[in-house]
Amino acid sequence: TATQMIFDELEDIDMVELSMEDEVDDIAPPPPPPPPPGPSVEEEEEEEEDDEPDEPDEEVEPTELKEEVKEEIKKQDRPKGDPAGVEGGVEGGVAGGVHGGVEGGVVGGTGDGVRVFHHSELEAKKRVQPRYPDAARDLNLGTQRCKARVFIDESGVPYDVRVESCPQAFHPETKAALLKWRWYPPRDGRNKIKAQTIIAVTYQMK
Repeated sequence: TATQMIFDELEDIDMVELSMEDEVDDIAPPPPPPPPPGPSVEEEEEEEEDDEPDEPDEEVEPTELKEEVKEEIKKQDRPKGDPAGVEGGVEGGVAGGVHGGVEGGVVGGTGDGVRVFHHSELEAKKRVQPRYPDAARDLNLGTQRCKARVFIDESGVPYDVRVESCPQAFHPETKAALLKWRWYPPRDGRNKIKAQTIIAVTYQMK
């Protein structure tokens, strides 16, 4: 039984014009409309009443809100949070925020602050090949592909591996093997930095 490791990159219309001129000439003109009926007695009375000048509407002088009232309105517009706070909240947090966030953080951020590299941007100097797990063999899981997110420190040593997209039986072996890998230090220009990358491992039974 052997394990093969596969690195994948993560990641003309005719216009028709219709003319009605010929047909319009053959159609007789319609008869003139009947004259409108004369005004009724009630309408005449209403017209006489309308002749009277309308009284001007009462003008209301605009009033200026006092400063205390303005400040009270502003306070009412702000979302109210729990004065006692919530479990997992941080000082300076806002209502509706995410527990465990930090002030000035971005929604959807990972929070680890580690730059993502494609695996081809990092040079490995030591690779350890995982073996097909006995537990997976007993379950007859056959060919499986795992994706692992590897976190690497400034010296090129992995300090965390998160395995996904495959059965749990493959997770321990994948993590143990990748933690034994070594890379040349990741760099941003001349500076050594931490890095994270995705490595795909394909397990096959032969």
